[in-house]
Amino acid sequence: MTRVLRIVETRLTVALLCVATVQMAADGAENVAGNAAPPSTVKVDFRYAYFPSYNLIRACVPAPPTDAKQWHLAVRPADGDKILAERAGGLPMSGAGENLKLPDLAAGDYRLTLTLTGGAEPVIEERSFQRNHDEWENQKLGLEEVVIPPFEPLTANAQKQTVTCVLREHTHGTAGLWRQVTSQGRELLAGPVRLEATSGGKTVVANGDPITFRTIKPTRVTGKASWQAGPLAGKIAVKYDYDGLMELTLGLAPTETDIDRLQLVIPLKASEAWLMHPVTGMLRHHYAGRIPAGSGKVWDSSSVPHRIGGVFVPYLFVGGPERGLCFAADNDRDWIRGDQTPMLEIDRQGDTVHLRLNLIGKHAQLTRERTIAFALQATPAKPMPEEPYNWRRWWATGTARDGEDVQIRFWGANMYWGGRHFATSVFPDSKDFTFWQQLAESRRTGKPNPEYEKEWLARFEKLPPDKYNSLRAHFRAGLSWAPGIPAITPETKKFNYVIPYTNPRGCSLEDRDFATSFIDEWQTIDIVDPAWPRASDFERVKRNTKGFATWYHIEPVPTRVDMLLHYHKNMLETFADGIYWDNFFLRPCYIPAEAGGPGYVDDDGKLRPGVNLMAFRDLTKRTAVMMHQMGKRPLIYIHMTNTNIVPMLSFGTLNLDWEWRDLGDWAKKDLQDRLGADEDTALILAQSLGLQAGNISVAIDRFRPPADSGVTREWLFRTVMAVCLPHEIKVYQGTREVSQVQNQLAEFGYGQADCRVYRYWEEGYPLAADGAKVRALVLARGGKAMLAVGSYGDGGEAMLKLDLESLGLDKTARAFDAEQLARNQEAVASGKAPPEDSPARRRAELKRTGPGEFVLPIRKHDFALILVE
Repeated sequence: MTRVLRIVETRLTVALLCVATVQMAADGAENVAGNAAPPSTVKVDFRYAYFPSYNLIRACVPAPPTDAKQWHLAVRPADGDKILAERAGGLPMSGAGENLKLPDLAAGDYRLTLTLTGGAEPVIEERSFQRNHDEWENQKLGLEEVVIPPFEPLTANAQKQTVTCVLREHTHGTAGLWRQVTSQGRELLAGPVRLEATSGGKTVVANGDPITFRTIKPTRVTGKASWQAGPLAGKIAVKYDYDGLMELTLGLAPTETDIDRLQLVIPLKASEAWLMHPVTGMLRHHYAGRIPAGSGKVWDSSSVPHRIGGVFVPYLFVGGPERGLCFAADNDRDWIRGDQTPMLEIDRQGDTVHLRLNLIGKHAQLTRERTIAFALQATPAKPMPEEPYNWRRWWATGTARDGEDVQIRFWGANMYWGGRHFATSVFPDSKDFTFWQQLAESRRTGKPNPEYEKEWLARFEKLPPDKYNSLRAHFRAGLSWAPGIPAITPETKKFNYVIPYTNPRGCSLEDRDFATSFIDEWQTIDIVDPAWPRASDFERVKRNTKGFATWYHIEPVPTRVDMLLHYHKNMLETFADGIYWDNFFLRPCYIPAEAGGPGYVDDDGKLRPGVNLMAFRDLTKRTAVMMHQMGKRPLIYIHMTNTNIVPMLSFGTLNLDWEWRDLGDWAKKDLQDRLGADEDTALILAQSLGLQAGNISVAIDRFRPPADSGVTREWLFRTVMAVCLPHEIKVYQGTREVSQVQNQLAEFGYGQADCRVYRYWEEGYPLAADGAKVRALVLARGGKAMLAVGSYGDGGEAMLKLDLESLGLDKTARAFDAEQLARNQEAVASGKAPPEDSPARRRAELKRTGPGEFVLPIRKHDFALILVE
């Protein structure tokens, strides 16, 4: 086969949506002994996948000829007859697929031959694959064991049975389970975590030895304990990471006694656990809000849509706006549950909320050792950013002042930095890194380079006009932005962080290693995934082969992360200050552990799916560590949308939220209506604050109403300010009014060390409001106060009552509409200033009904900025 034919085959391979190589007629096929054989007249659905870093081939034939008895797989060099690996067995093949181990393969082309025998005639099918070795393989970027700020080294005390990390302390009790978890000085648990085994109608709580610490390092603490619960016995192993994530492995020994149920019960204080957020295998529309009211069982995971494999729910947060507890797992391997048994339950008994994990949920006998693995993590995972400035002085859209703050300059497409595609490029077109170098040079000098731009664009002039015009507009935008965004230097006071768009789930044909060697190792859909027939629709994909790219079917498995970090490092060494990742979310993945995936074979021999939650976590952590090792402040901007999965976000810096409920009729709606915030702000508190991960939260700009809707962008951004500013969520883009309000907050001292901040959901909040329903953020500094107020209802008059003593205000304090005052100041600057006691000045003042009591007229869903002095 010529090289050209191999390239054509490779492109068709990619076109099958990252799942297989195109079926080709066997060319010189051989029989099981390696001798030449004529092509088969019988064709079968022969699927295979190649996993280079695991030296593994996965193969299956879902519907072999009914009379065939045996299968045989053999791998040979493309131009040779020597068998490098082979395996045989009886038909039918395993429903979970068959695995063929390979030796380490040198770079080159190979062929895989399937032979089915025992029928009327042998069936011979041949496929080809390629092994490339690239410079990014085995670089081990970001794998150094170092503690990066603002995290702190782990400590462990064997006598006290404690493990301490930043902001939290974990105390272990009997059987190695938690006795208490303290976060920010507050106890989360209402009692010890317990393992309950039920057998013969009798429930026994596991007892056992205290935990024995095996490893105590600043970056890692491990320990083990044994336990006994009636007829059940086992061991517990724990491993802490320095963001507080505890991976727990529960070993169950075989027993001849039937077991009715095994539950891990986590009792939480109801005062600390009143919100919840379960996440499954989708990007949007997960529930976030209050734990349902009532006593007894109030929720179970059977109500969660899109459960994976019918029952598996990989993530659940239970807690408050900041403190709480996460459950996370890549799969439910070795859990025993009927299809009707929920994986997770929540019940309320008095002042205690119980989270229950149904590890064994039906009558069963343990005939073999079982190992159940999952993770628990108390929040917040880390403090909010303090470097280079307090996080309240970071702005997602520009402020007009030259104050010392952080400006987030997000470049929202690959093409802005020279990528060929909107969302699937990893490097600039043709790996021509001069584009990145030009961006860096322009940032250093403040000057554009028209000649470079002209030369760069010339290479695309033969493209169709629509494609060329799109590329030209994006390339020019990046090249024109760079001169206006000064590079970060040791003397920098106003930080302008350039954060380019990348997509960890996207790949395209321009990436040779994806298109040839790693297409199967990185993609989501396994050869026995039920989605295979739809995803491998040959004719549909064939028509789009020429420009094929997959946006969201890639998983951040180790080799994919190796490749990403190789190019991200180059980005960060030239023009970028941070990295943005699009859409961090989970997909069901059937690829088994032998091939690096989260799938597993259950007791019935059926392949079950998992998710790559921990792989996403490793991507974030490795990137943060790499940036730290480069001498940079880790700066990672994650589009979480509606998947606030703390273990995946804890090593990040910023969250991008709310790309949902924004199309169709939603596009005309106020943000309060989109989020149901008039009824309750619990969705925002459970999902969108960023405090649980210690990340700054940003609201994506999806506020461009239809032209004929009668709704203006300016009005929608009034509602955005009404929701975002009281919740300390950054406004991604905005209007002139947004910038003016942000400037006023900055000038007041928001984010300065001496500016006190009060949030309405916390204790000690110094504002009460009657009448029109409002929510407000309250600032106090230097004998003045500022209120960022949003309407959450029909509007009208809100009666505001301030705690003057808490705020340090005088009883004679007056309140003013700060936006109106700003307009007055503009009039002063233009020479049209009204006198100090003019009606314009008086109109800015709120009616005062008593010391610290004011009347605020506010429209439905509008925003008001109030200055009290």
